[in-house]
Amino acid sequence: MRRFGLLFVMMFLEFAIWGAWLPVATPYFQGQRPLGLGFTGTQSGILFALMPLCSLIMSPILGQLADRVFNSEKMMALLHFISAITLVALSRQTTFAGTFVCLAIHCLAFSPTIPLSTSICMHHLEDPTRQFGNIRVAGTIGWMISGWVLTMLRVTGKLESPTDLFLLAAVMGFALSFFCLFLPKTPPAKSSENRYAFGAALKLFNNSNFAMLMIVAFIICAQFDFFYMFTPQFLGAPTSETLAKILPESYLGSGGAGLGLSAKMIPFVMSLAQVSEIVMMLALPFLLKSMGYRWTLYMGIVAWFARFALNVLVPTLPGTIASIMMHGFCVACFMIAGSLYVAKIAPQDIRASSQALYSLVTFGLGRIVGSLVGGMIQNANTTNLPVKLPLPGLSVLEKLVNYPAIFAIPTGMTFVCVLAFPFLFRIRKGELDS
Repeated sequence: MRRFGLLFVMMFLEFAIWGAWLPVATPYFQGQRPLGLGFTGTQSGILFALMPLCSLIMSPILGQLADRVFNSEKMMALLHFISAITLVALSRQTTFAGTFVCLAIHCLAFSPTIPLSTSICMHHLEDPTRQFGNIRVAGTIGWMISGWVLTMLRVTGKLESPTDLFLLAAVMGFALSFFCLFLPKTPPAKSSENRYAFGAALKLFNNSNFAMLMIVAFIICAQFDFFYMFTPQFLGAPTSETLAKILPESYLGSGGAGLGLSAKMIPFVMSLAQVSEIVMMLALPFLLKSMGYRWTLYMGIVAWFARFALNVLVPTLPGTIASIMMHGFCVACFMIAGSLYVAKIAPQDIRASSQALYSLVTFGLGRIVGSLVGGMIQNANTTNLPVKLPLPGLSVLEKLVNYPAIFAIPTGMTFVCVLAFPFLFRIRKGELDS
């Protein structure tokens, strides 16, 4: 029970760090000075691509080291200490170059801790299929509570700083770095006959189901940052009624309308995604037992499609909240079920590298493409106003973003996965025996 508690707290802090800044980063990056940095959509896309790019670089290296050289919990402690320091430095940056450098260093240190935390859990849990959901839900709770704490700090004025998102994440990063020293020891498998663990993990692609999962995961995760880049902006953009009062008639057809929520409330509304995630994470063992991996994964894919389709077809507050609540199905039924499937078919001596490979495709390759393309799509669907217009609640309005047009792109891409997956992913008898 003590071991379960340690893993629970580890996962709580792991995702609380990420959840403190990622959901509200776009309004800060693109917000008008002095409350934001005034970056363009392309610049914001580049910054969002840093985490997956660093995951692409670091996950194979750290997975190899964890499987063959160093204890995983000691690596976690060092990496989180470095990432926390860079979050403090990030809070002091005012230029794109400085922000890029600090965020890049943070991502280099933080990105490999996601698969490392998963592999530590898989190593110490007796029945990962049944127990991992109960551990992983701690990460969801941590992410959600980060949003609530940030909302409380902003509403009460206890931390009056536009960089509060990074300072809160840094505090939790230092806490996790210290806490990792007390985690159960997770030594490398030095006795394995496969010297290069990540190379052995690549052989999993010989399994056609694994290969299909990786292809779909790449496409799905290319849409991942469309949610975090554009949903917060859409929530805070002025309503069509407000735009009608201040815009010339010739600009009213350019899009740009949102839901007009206060910036103080956006972290709370975005945290509703984690409410559904908690429910679905707890339900995951039952779903896997009753539906199996194939149809549980498919449920997650359908949820990814529904999330974006709602934003296109029902661009209202209830529709957007329903879209946000799809997050639990997306994460539990596809992302986590996929990780459990990988753990089920991968040999024990390459557990960290197999999770690193899955992370490379999901949080690496897919999100790099999605972040960069997302920034370009935003620019293509942005109308810059010739003059700055005064806007109630904000300083000025400088541009209009056509959010339904942006959300239509991931809607189409995920629909392709909805059509293809059930025909191409078929688990063979005995494949999941372990």
